[in-house]
Amino acid sequence: VDATSEAQIITARDKALEDIARVCRARDGVGNHAGIGIKDEANEAIDKMEKGPAPLIMTGIGALDRIIGGSMPGDLLTIGARTGTGKTAVALAIAVNMAEAGKTVAFCGGEMSPVQLISRVIASKSGVEHSKIRSRVLQKSDFSAIVASAGAVADLSIIFSNIASPTLSDIRAFADATRADV
Repeated sequence: VDATSEAQIITARDKALEDIARVCRARDGVGNHAGIGIKDEANEAIDKMEKGPAPLIMTGIGALDRIIGGSMPGDLLTIGARTGTGKTAVALAIAVNMAEAGKTVAFCGGEMSPVQLISRVIASKSGVEHSKIRSRVLQKSDFSAIVASAGAVADLSIIFSNIASPTLSDIRAFADATRADV
């Protein structure tokens, strides 16, 4: 990564963090310049620890779960990287793993329609290359695998957003409306 790209990444990261903080402050009723005292937060953290293990939701990706320790109900998981690096594939794998573990998942991605996303899940589950599904050049065995997988995929509790280029407010409203676990 060259210096210009790194500076752009840092600027974008800082703006995203500011936006997230603003949404959290608005949600929690805290003014734009107010802060939260560390003493109150530390006491709340200790209270939570005394209650026992947290109800973690694992991503189903072992290496990632070891690093982040899973997520908590209501967490917003964000994946960022350059175009074409597999962000959507990873996000869909996490969503499917969590749904297969019995969780309801709200999936909000701005680059693909719900139909395109579901097509990718079906491709992954059926073992049929996504390019074959997209081009509709299928063998009978491909079609049989797709139909079988589509039934299993239809039973997953994943709610896909159909908002193109969602803002943080859109994501928050979608998450609140779905009442999903993650």
